[in-house]
Amino acid sequence: MDLDEQRIEARVGERFSIVLSSNPTTGYRWEVRYDDGVLELQGEEYERSSDRIGAGGHQTFTFVPLTSGETVVRLRYRRPWLKEVHEEREFRICVAEQMDGDNDASEPSTGSIPPSREML
Repeated sequence: MDLDEQRIEARVGERFSIVLSSNPTTGYRWEVRYDDGVLELQGEEYERSSDRIGAGGHQTFTFVPLTSGETVVRLRYRRPWLKEVHEEREFRICVAEQMDGDNDASEPSTGSIPPSREML
């Protein structure tokens, strides 16, 4: 299985999201692994794309970078009771310091979540 890797550029204290196609009615869901010393997972949610029975949707992971540097977020799409992994994604996160005039990173961001990185 080939590993699909993407690059995301972010800034300390500014939220970003990773959005992936998902269909938990099949038993599959995305499992996330990341360095919690560099990133904070602020939320994970699933949204169906329609009201039809068995319809898929999108699973969203929202992060806030805590420190500058480079880290990796790894996601595996699998059924928890099986060893096999159906799909893997890897996101290389490059975190820069906030620019002068940006909000203090120690204060929570009050703005909206920036556009997601959607991998379908």
